[in-house]
Amino acid sequence: MKVVKYVLSIIFLLYTGVLIVMYIGMLYLKIDKPEMKNLNLEGFFLSGLFAAFLVFLDYLLIKWLYRNLSGNKASNPI
Repeated sequence: MKVVKYVLSIIFLLYTGVLIVMYIGMLYLKIDKPEMKNLNLEGFFLSGLFAAFLVFLDYLLIKWLYRNLSGNKASNPI
């Protein structure tokens, strides 16, 4: 069971890292080359909210999967 928890943690960290890198890349394009990325402030803010929602959804899915695999419904594993 420790291996499953370790693998799920690695997947969560990689997915979160990819989202953060993509969001920072969008920020770089908006500041450095505004003509290449037609994204106003509202679009940038909504993209950030969408990225935060995806990270939260990923957390919930992994938490649910871990609880179902462990079989222990009473404890909070993450």
